[in-house]
Amino acid sequence: AKAQHDAMREAVLASIGHDLRTPMTSVLAGLDAVPPDEDGALQAVRQEAARLETMLTHMLDLARMRADALPKARAAVDLTDALDAAIAATKGRLKGHEVALDLSPEKPLVVSNETMLHSILVNLLDNAAKYSAPSGRIAIQCAANDEGIMLSISDEGRGLSATPPRRDAQEAVAGRGLGLTVV
Repeated sequence: AKAQHDAMREAVLASIGHDLRTPMTSVLAGLDAVPPDEDGALQAVRQEAARLETMLTHMLDLARMRADALPKARAAVDLTDALDAAIAATKGRLKGHEVALDLSPEKPLVVSNETMLHSILVNLLDNAAKYSAPSGRIAIQCAANDEGIMLSISDEGRGLSATPPRRDAQEAVAGRGLGLTVV
């Protein structure tokens, strides 16, 4: 009964993901085919559509995590390659930032779910770019320690507060908080 329930839950998640991603992909492709306008309205719509796609991905990831429906596959992943892929995936959002990469001399291997590790790194880099000055420095450090490998991504933003700011005092930065929840 549990296996049947799990299979049904995964089928529902896959169906919802497909039903939402297919039109989203069409919207993004259609927007890319339209030439830019003079007042930048089309660019704003493109950015909002890309943000919606990211939110959709985060919501589906969260649903899968809560349903314990994520692939369990773990393998040795070269952290240098994983970071390079995440930086490439966020290149547009990192534009203007100085990205400083400081890895230990040996190429670190970690045992991880490669897809989820990529999602974690992309979310952390997105967050660093979003909440730091447009030309701010983003430092990525990785070093071995007694417990394994410590990876840190830091920026020059204001950081997280233990108590959330009042609604009228929040920064005007687009985001729904799903990225760090996924991380």
